[in-house]
Amino acid sequence: MEWNANRRLWIAISVILTLFCADAVNSILWNIKGEPPKFSIYFRILLEILIIGLLFSNKIKITFCKPFLIAFAVYGLTMFADLIYAINCPYANILHSFYSKNKNFYVFFMFYFLGTSFYATPPQKRKYFFKAYEFVILTAFTSIVLGFLFNIQIFSTYSGERFGYSGIIPRANESSVFWLIALFYSMAVLVREKRKFLLVCCCIACVLVGTKALLLLLIMVLPIFVWKFYPKYGKLFCLFSLMIAVVLFKIYITPVLDILGEKEGMQKIIQPIEILMNSDNYSYAMSSVSSGRFSMEGEVRVYDRIDLNLAYWQPINYLLGGMFIGTEMEIFDIPMKFGFVGVILLIYGYYLVVERIHNSFRRFFITFILILAIFSGHVFDNALCTTYLCLFVLYFQYVPQNKLHGVIVK
Repeated sequence: MEWNANRRLWIAISVILTLFCADAVNSILWNIKGEPPKFSIYFRILLEILIIGLLFSNKIKITFCKPFLIAFAVYGLTMFADLIYAINCPYANILHSFYSKNKNFYVFFMFYFLGTSFYATPPQKRKYFFKAYEFVILTAFTSIVLGFLFNIQIFSTYSGERFGYSGIIPRANESSVFWLIALFYSMAVLVREKRKFLLVCCCIACVLVGTKALLLLLIMVLPIFVWKFYPKYGKLFCLFSLMIAVVLFKIYITPVLDILGEKEGMQKIIQPIEILMNSDNYSYAMSSVSSGRFSMEGEVRVYDRIDLNLAYWQPINYLLGGMFIGTEMEIFDIPMKFGFVGVILLIYGYYLVVERIHNSFRRFFITFILILAIFSGHVFDNALCTTYLCLFVLYFQYVPQNKLHGVIVK
């Protein structure tokens, strides 16, 4: 009876931990061999097949099934448009398009699987979904700290000498999304359960990973979080932080940059900051913010890539998209990949997923995930982080065992 009552829980936890381990091994092998292994991809494809089987072998739960069915329809329509596109574009690759779009839709598979598993689990056992997620966060955090303390190169974010340690989360883009979701989850845990340790770990990780996206988002998110959820201290905290930041920037930024510039491996970080401080060049500023995507030396630039895709579009592609080369900036890639109609349906599908986040966190989270998507890539097509996004969403359907101590999240 115990297994029958909790089997969906243990299956879900096994999937969560297996996916995490597969991605961790992928990350390590990638850093050792210089090219990504494929077995985690194959595992996800197998999992999708099993989830589809689960969908049609049970009573359909419309709450979790609706975004999945919308996404399935968008998948079919846009793949048909890609076939038309491939006829006219000699560079188009249908198999690559199938794989690329699958990463965008993987969130709907996991939302159905984890959501139905969560509600099939007795309420007093649902905490183990989040125990598993916190185990993932703390394990990833430990790998980052070990990489930083002992200079373990297989845990570094970047090849070469640039500072940053992503641990067992592969690549900088995946790490940025992973830790942004973890940061918001840890803030929700603090508000709802009064547990601080997880948030401290996530803040440290955001700094040590070393990506510009995480550093900038952390600086923006924390003051807003304190202001929003702890208004008694928030205004003073934000004002004090702003004053300290201005004073430190004016007095210490130049000597600090000089000192850091002398250290081996820091020049690549310091040089763009110094140039921005001494330059009114708008294009260079945009290039720095977009990590060089607006001026790819030796490569085709962002607007050139857009023109290359649009040159082969037929009328149906304006509605349902078609793309053979990406810009690595999802504000451009998503419309090119799915077209006008596809984007509207996809946004609606994503909304059905994130609407379960409480109002106080939902707009807060959406704002910053969109900022990351605008200036970065691999946010909405990030299969690795899909599981953790779904767990973050489901956390707001979970009633913590302890009292909320008077803190109410609307």
